[in-house]
Amino acid sequence: MTREIDNNYLVTWCYPGCEKFLRNFINSINLQVFKKFKIIFICDKFIIQKKNLDKIKVVYDIFNLTGSIVNIRYKTLKKLINIKAKKICFADIDDEMDKNRTKYIFKNLEKNKIVFSDLNLNYVNKKK
Repeated sequence: MTREIDNNYLVTWCYPGCEKFLRNFINSINLQVFKKFKIIFICDKFIIQKKNLDKIKVVYDIFNLTGSIVNIRYKTLKKLINIKAKKICFADIDDEMDKNRTKYIFKNLEKNKIVFSDLNLNYVNKKK
């Protein structure tokens, strides 16, 4: 019997320069109401520091892939096929997710082949 966590994957990509987003991304992961998912970090010439990994409260895997952005996305899809991922949520490392995002996505993927989530973007206008 497959555990529910083995069917649900949240995928994000890490690259040089993403450090400034990592803490907030991890915090938004840890605040998710639904936690029965595994995070897959796809790292392109980037090593996630142990101090950041220790803060993650859900199961995760790290795969190191290199190439162009398009090539890495293609390799990511091949990796997901190989591990037989059933439900996949993609999130950019600079996303701060609402606490119900994984609940909404994975619940809706039970009855739909694809789900697009509405992103609420908040920008702060800084006057110089």
